[in-house]
Amino acid sequence: MHGLGSMRRGTLLHHGTERLKNVCRVLGFSSEDEQRMVGVFARMGATWGGWPLGGSARWPSDITDDYSPFELSVAIDGGEPELRFLAEVQAELPTVESQWKAAWAFTEGLQRDYGVALDRARAIKDLFAPTFTCPRFGAWHAVSFARGREPEFKLYLNPLARGRSTARATVHEAMKRLGFAGAEAHLPATTADDAIVYFSLDLTATARARVKVYTAHYNASPDHVERALRPASGHVQGQVGKFCTMMGNSWGPFNARPVQTCLAFTAGNESPTSGTVYFPVRSYADSDLEVQERVLGYIHAEGEPIYRAALGGFANRPLEDGVGMQTYVSLRQAPGGRRLTVYLSPEIYAVRQSARVGRSSCVVLRSSNALRRASGQ
Repeated sequence: MHGLGSMRRGTLLHHGTERLKNVCRVLGFSSEDEQRMVGVFARMGATWGGWPLGGSARWPSDITDDYSPFELSVAIDGGEPELRFLAEVQAELPTVESQWKAAWAFTEGLQRDYGVALDRARAIKDLFAPTFTCPRFGAWHAVSFARGREPEFKLYLNPLARGRSTARATVHEAMKRLGFAGAEAHLPATTADDAIVYFSLDLTATARARVKVYTAHYNASPDHVERALRPASGHVQGQVGKFCTMMGNSWGPFNARPVQTCLAFTAGNESPTSGTVYFPVRSYADSDLEVQERVLGYIHAEGEPIYRAALGGFANRPLEDGVGMQTYVSLRQAPGGRRLTVYLSPEIYAVRQSARVGRSSCVVLRSSNALRRASGQ
């Protein structure tokens, strides 16, 4: 294991740790919180942390566009930030199957070292064991931190583990085993333009522990994305469409990269208790500076300084020099209100000069004032 004592300059672990520490400090986390985060990050990066910077990725991790094996994100709920990171465990000789085995060995270790709850994960493990037809990944792990709070872990699984044609049946069976037999009625229909892509569960045993189903919407209009989240408790009609229009600087359709939605379920509720839209903003902007302008045009006043500080602490290049440091911006709707999250790629292996694909098929709005008027902002 690559612990803190063996962390070397010029490695992925050192690079990621320094950026994590920068964000911790600018967001006002205590030194105790920072040490806790750095320790968990070192644990999650134990299988790849010693790799040198430069060259190419040993495994094409689907977490980021350039195959970096981790990302950070900052959730902004009122004036209180939550800092999170997502990582992929790496096998010595990486294949989807060996990555799966390495991920589960890591998952079992989390129970031993952090006391996470694995009963639900074990109950559905067999459904998501990848075969040779499995694209992209076997399992990922995420962890979130708030000030003065113990870390909270989440496991991501791949519904396409046995092929796209079986994804919905896999998710339906998993939801039945977890006590959500009626949940399928609330999920978006599976079509050529709507596909289930992720399944996750909180590794806790509390009543608020969630099971989440993610759907990708190809060639979607803002209204189409809005409809996918209507079943969620706390949904405010029109809010999702406005968010997509602002983040994409367009009325759509969004066909450069699919917009994703997520419905979350908690124990005792077969209808979703919250809904989230994930907008792939790097595919609809010319630079991260442009992304920043859009986020600042949307975020609430309490969240603006948090966003500015987090982005400034994380960035290691001028925002105008590339696009893709900010990959997604998400909006969660829940009974307690809405929450904005920005997802940050470390760009270890590449910085993209432009990610705008299929641009001519969108109606692009050049005037931010016109866009705000159209969105009712």
